[in-house]
Amino acid sequence: MSFEKLTESIYRLCVPFENIYTAVFALRGGNSWALLDGATTKEDAENYILPALKELGAEPEYIFCSHLHDDHAGGIFRISEMFPSVPVVHFGEPMKEWKSTRSAKDGEIFFERFTVLNLSGHADECLAVLDIKDKILLSVDALQPGRVGRFLPSVSNRASYAKTLVRVKDLDLKTVITSHDYDPLGCRADGEQKIQKYLLECEKILK
Repeated sequence: MSFEKLTESIYRLCVPFENIYTAVFALRGGNSWALLDGATTKEDAENYILPALKELGAEPEYIFCSHLHDDHAGGIFRISEMFPSVPVVHFGEPMKEWKSTRSAKDGEIFFERFTVLNLSGHADECLAVLDIKDKILLSVDALQPGRVGRFLPSVSNRASYAKTLVRVKDLDLKTVITSHDYDPLGCRADGEQKIQKYLLECEKILK
């Protein structure tokens, strides 16, 4: 299993999770790399993520943790063991098992290309990544435009989620990419009309 090149700066690895998948992203800024999320288990890290990183020739300078749900953070423990000096960048409280950590600032920029946004609601703290040059938002789970397999859309804080939707509407975006294939609109939206349709679907959980 290899990382799929989405753009010159964004690569995606779809790691199996039950009968669906959780996406892990490798982010390239010049000659520097970051990893976004770590899938579900130690085995995911060992069998999928680490070999795919090696094949890509990408040694991360940062490991971004979007949120602490198991299907995104579970494999980060093993990745952190393999790269003990590489900080896990996060909002909220770090996990004690991470070897090195760094609290993120909302709007902080990495590699002069990627900015991290705290788009909470689905989880108490939810880190999304915006490619400010290509105007691509990796929303991870911050947007909930439908069900994923047996999982219904969910939010932990409705007020925070509503604010996240308003914030995303105000961003100048060309593409939104999520970490799962949501029913009915899939894992991405390209262009203003499709993004607006995507966000309208995301609002349904609040009604």
